[in-house]
Amino acid sequence: MRKEITDVKGLAEILGVKKETIYQWTYARKIPHYKMNGIVRFDLDKVERWMNQREVKSV
Repeated sequence: MRKEITDVKGLAEILGVKKETIYQWTYARKIPHYKMNGIVRFDLDKVERWMNQREVKSV
């Protein structure tokens, strides 16, 4: 099974936020990511689970 991996630019486009926001979240360790030799990558399945944990339920 192959994982879908993306970079900061790709994730920013997917989430509709600025690249700077993604960098801030990774620096603060708010979003799951991998860092290899200074290169940041994201597993889209893990990001989706992270987002689902933050879902605001309607009343």
